[in-house]
This record gives sequence, structure tokens and C-alpha cells, in this order.
Amino acid sequence: MVLAILLLMATTFVLCPVVPAQNIQDATVWINKGKDAFQKKDYVSAIAAYDQALLLDEYYTEGWKLRGDA
Repeated sequence: MVLAILLLMATTFVLCPVVPAQNIQDATVWINKGKDAFQKKDYVSAIAAYDQALLLDEYYTEGWKLRGDA
């Protein structure tokens, strides 16, 4: 039973990626660049900036929403 619990915990850690704090900060910088471009109606640059953010953090839901808006 203990072995099963340990195996489950190990599997959970492997399957659930942890995003380093630096990636989150860098992704936020790219999101802000995308927002600036979007406000200037430069949608191509906005999408490119959102893509960069999503490369750093693919689970950044705001990035996916904003990219869709652009």
C-alpha cells in the first residue's frame, strides 16, 4: 500500500510540470508587449508577443485568450 502511494506521488510529480518563476516573469513581459501592440492595432506584433509568452509558459491562460482576441 505504501509503495502504491509512493508510486502515485512520483508519477504526479513527473506528469505535472512546474513552471519556474523566471519563466512566469518573462512571459508576463511578453504579454505586456503584446497588449501594447494590440492597443496600437499592430495585431501581427501582438500575436508574435503572445506566442513568445506561450513558449515560456504554455499554461498561461490569459496569453491564450489575448492571442485569440488579436
